[in-house]
Amino acid sequence: MAGNNGSRRHGLRVVGKPFPKVDAKVKCTGELKYADDLVLPRMLHTKLLRSPVPHARIVKIDISKAEAYPGVKAVLLGKDLPTTFGALPVSEDEHALAIDRVRMVGDPVAAIAAVDEDVATEALDLIDVEYEPLPTITSIQDAFDKPEPRIHEYGERLDDRNSGEERSRVDSAPARIPDQAGLRSDAEYEGVGSGRRFN
Repeated sequence: MAGNNGSRRHGLRVVGKPFPKVDAKVKCTGELKYADDLVLPRMLHTKLLRSPVPHARIVKIDISKAEAYPGVKAVLLGKDLPTTFGALPVSEDEHALAIDRVRMVGDPVAAIAAVDEDVATEALDLIDVEYEPLPTITSIQDAFDKPEPRIHEYGERLDDRNSGEERSRVDSAPARIPDQAGLRSDAEYEGVGSGRRFN
């Protein structure tokens, strides 16, 4: 093989040559500065309050106690950051902070900027959020069976695009699992989406 041919490798400057890593010494001695090690003048620390529920309407948020907490410099809500964004230009439907409802556990609801991390963390507990729980979709089958609730208000629903005949074909089609992670490529599982687990 060419890769094992010494004559082919003769004269290479990088391949097969030992080179020291320029940051090896500071990493091994613990001297390297990471983001958490940096302290700048007038620097503030931010913490996010995240949703504990998977799907809910935000009824109200009371931030008065957090704003009054010593060391807190600012508290932001979704209404303060209305501009949407997205990883892809075709799906710019995300908000930095939830505005009217949360769509997953961990959705950011409020942000606190404070003089240090401890103060920011303590102030999170002072924010009072009232949620109105909404139905959740927990499986693909749920999504087929229940046109509501919708995650987003825009776009067509599956029932709007597919006729009954097409829907029947989808429902009756066996699931084919690709040959990845040790699964057989010809494996067919009846009842996919009905809560059964693959063994």
